Amino acid sequence: MYQFKDRYSQEQHHNTCSTMLVKNVHAHANVAASKYCKCRIALQALGTVLGKSGWDQELQPLMNADIRDLRDREDASQSEGRRTLSWIWATKQTNEAEMAKGMNKECILLSEEMCRVIQFHQWQAKEWEKHALAATKEGLRAYTWRQKHT
Repeated sequence: MYQFKDRYSQEQHHNTCSTMLVKNVHAHANVAASKYCKCRIALQALGTVLGKSGWDQELQPLMNADIRDLRDREDASQSEGRRTLSWIWATKQTNEAEMAKGMNKECILLSEEMCRVIQFHQWQAKEWEKHALAATKEGLRAYTWRQKHT
């Protein structure tokens, strides 16, 4: 982004837009880093309670030095082969297609469950109506007899 900004932002308007874009990207990165740190703390607490271990080898603590571009070099004189990547770039990525399929399946199951709940409540209402009619039938007969003989 910086190279694009330096190369193509000639006028003040374009330079301001580019600067704002860079600031927005940094802000999003900081929000994501904060969220990651909070989630990692929560996972640590849950991991000790549930007795789960090993996850902390892949999801390491996030340091300020880890938040950098893939092509960012610590030292400009350092060659490509000697450069060290942050651990972030080596973590496994989730398969978005698989995740979307899982979410779609979850939505279908939820919709089916909602339909079944409605059907159950309709059935239960009919059962209560049957019980109510049986219980009030004798009372209705007595009331009718009384009205008839009054």
